[in-house]
Amino acid sequence: MKRFITLFLVLALAGTMGATAAFAAPDEDPTNTSTTQADKVLLRVNCYGDGQLAATEDGSEPVFDDEYQDTSIAYNMDKGATAKVKARAAEGYMFMYWADEDTETIYSMEDTIEITMDKPLSLIAYFEIDAERVLLRGGVEGEGMIEGTMDGSEPEFDDDFPTQSVTLNVIKGETAKLKAKPKEGYIFVAWVNGDTDELYSMDDTVEVEMNEPLYLVAYFDVDAERFPVMVNVEGCGSLAWSEDGSEPEFDEYHDTSLALSIVDGRTVTLKAKPDEGYKFLFWYDEDKKEVVSTEDTVNVTVTEGMKLRAYFDLDVERVLLKVNTEGMGQIVGDEMDDDPQFDDDTPFQSLALNVLPGNTVVIKAKADDGYKFVGWKNIADGKIVSTDATYNVEVNGAMELVAVFELIENNDDNNDKKDADDKKDNSGSNNTPANGTNTTTNNTSASGTNTTTNNTSTSTPATGDAASAAALASVTLGSLGAALMFSKKHRKDEE
Repeated sequence: MKRFITLFLVLALAGTMGATAAFAAPDEDPTNTSTTQADKVLLRVNCYGDGQLAATEDGSEPVFDDEYQDTSIAYNMDKGATAKVKARAAEGYMFMYWADEDTETIYSMEDTIEITMDKPLSLIAYFEIDAERVLLRGGVEGEGMIEGTMDGSEPEFDDDFPTQSVTLNVIKGETAKLKAKPKEGYIFVAWVNGDTDELYSMDDTVEVEMNEPLYLVAYFDVDAERFPVMVNVEGCGSLAWSEDGSEPEFDEYHDTSLALSIVDGRTVTLKAKPDEGYKFLFWYDEDKKEVVSTEDTVNVTVTEGMKLRAYFDLDVERVLLKVNTEGMGQIVGDEMDDDPQFDDDTPFQSLALNVLPGNTVVIKAKADDGYKFVGWKNIADGKIVSTDATYNVEVNGAMELVAVFELIENNDDNNDKKDADDKKDNSGSNNTPANGTNTTTNNTSASGTNTTTNNTSTSTPATGDAASAAALASVTLGSLGAALMFSKKHRKDEE
């Protein structure tokens, strides 16, 4: 009996050990390569717009399920494995692009893409209405950000991910919206057409009806006081500028005017380039009435609003036509204007016009009260060449004409004026005409003492240095105006 009990205990113990061994974990195998959760990466794919998705985890060709249309797919894939995803637009729509949801950047423009899963990835397939579209692009110059919408809704900024460029494929005829936001310490200046460099809008938010492709650049600058600088040309030439010290560069658009907004104290560099057959003359400050520089490139420090003009002229030799008066009256003349007008507030008794040889100048004379116009006298031979108050004179070489005025006889007032004139003539004093110019009286004739008034026009621009003054001493703005108006007409004819 004792042996039986002992055998039973042995068998029972053996059975217990066997059962324990049966439920025990197997020994760890060093060759086991089963994948752990740490070797998995998540792929998520979603739709934006009207379309559907298909995907595979092994890189095989995805198949769409028309009965159960997937718009969202998620795979927990082996790291390093290749997935394949495909997007298909619904009827009336078209696939646009895949976007990385985390970085908000375009991932691919292809509707089918293969992805090697090295890290988690979340993609969005964008679909839009299938219609003719035009491209709206936005860019940034300076410190700031932009956003845009294709449906005209209000754009929203993400300060954590500031956007400096926007690309919107907008349905033709629809209204898109762009908005600009400056960085702290800066201000928004303007939207500028990036293709033409023309000002588009001064508002930070613009609505754009998209009928053709458009590229707009938002300009930002330091938040400081600014002054307008207006730059134009007189004659045939173009302009370029910079405000960072770099050399201004000319472009294909042949700018003939600039409207600049410059920070107080900043230096702007201006450059002028004459057209073919023309030459640069000088920079002129229209407010101060003076020449700024005779160099084609000039640096201007801006401390107030300014109006500058670059003067150009035909690159040919000119001849001088001088016109003076004898007696009491005024004259006016112009190389291009067929009907020059008198200015009674600034009457001229002397003109000096630089004329292209062979051109015709229209000159006019008007007598003062109590006087009459006699004729135009050529100083070269002393003969009257015309008795018409308006005279078209062809200029082939340097010449000098005098408009002769005489006192009307049998007029008491005129006799008093004549007596006064005689007294002035006898005194040999210098006369000052109405326009403030000095008059030198040099009178000699067979009949006695007649008055010949030779005045120097005061419209010659002042120059900033002696060398410039010497270069421009013989040229008046009046004569330049006439010559340059010819240049404008010449250019128009060429065009």
